[in-house]
Amino acid sequence: MASLARYNRTGNRPVRVNPFRLFEESMPTLFGRSLWPENFRSWGPAVDVSEDDNALTFSAEVPGYSKDDLKISVENGMLTLSGERTLERKRNEYHRLERAYGKFERSFSLPTKVDSSHIEADLKAGVLTIMIPWREEARPRQIPVQVK
Repeated sequence: MASLARYNRTGNRPVRVNPFRLFEESMPTLFGRSLWPENFRSWGPAVDVSEDDNALTFSAEVPGYSKDDLKISVENGMLTLSGERTLERKRNEYHRLERAYGKFERSFSLPTKVDSSHIEADLKAGVLTIMIPWREEARPRQIPVQVK
């Protein structure tokens, strides 16, 4: 960015001034509105990923979605969760529209030790839980110690 040198009253050295600083700082919300149209905002549900001795678990917040609105797929070691939420009314019938609408897609790389042929999914109280069990050879097991 271009800058100007302003005279420093103490006489030491010039102070650098950026004449576009105010403009740059106000750009994200010029006149109180986002410069990006609502259609360009990307969004997706928050997802927690955890694991235990039996499975890898994904928990996604999807309030207001039915099972028909969501799609889960596994391909080439990637779990993909996608869905779409549509407006109940026309856009101009709202006074304020804060919830996100439209399509979303979230993808997660899966470790090779999961058994993707036995995935279970459960939608309860606005939370989609996806459980992918570990392969049998990847599960922890006890090895008995023999005394000779």
